Amino acid sequence: MKKPDFTEGEGPRSRSRRIVASLFPIFAVVDGVVCLFQPEFLRESMLALAMPTYMLYILGAAKIAGGAVLLTPTPILMKEWAWAGFTIWWVGGMLAHLFSSHSIAEFAPLAVVGVLLLMSFLDYRPRRKVMSPAA
Repeated sequence: MKKPDFTEGEGPRSRSRRIVASLFPIFAVVDGVVCLFQPEFLRESMLALAMPTYMLYILGAAKIAGGAVLLTPTPILMKEWAWAGFTIWWVGGMLAHLFSSHSIAEFAPLAVVGVLLLMSFLDYRPRRKVMSPAA
């Protein structure tokens, strides 16, 4: 009897990894919707970072668009641009908190988002070879 070969990404670990990796784009869409409604705690957070509150509209729309691109079957280049945008957003957020002298507790949620972003991207990379057209 031949042992099952899970190297192609069809095993239970791969399935659970994909579920965890899909949490980031889902989070991005939900967070984008929240940004568009501009709740008071987000407005206060933006003001504490010395950023204008209208940035929440821009960030909200970008998060919804990027999350939708990552969740739907779209061209590879669009997905890579979405991850690039999310990476720039994440680095910018980390630097904004760092330069504002915030405590480490305020970095924790952003660090979790960074881990989810990285897991989502690393899950996509092996599948990219399968999805890219043959030369």
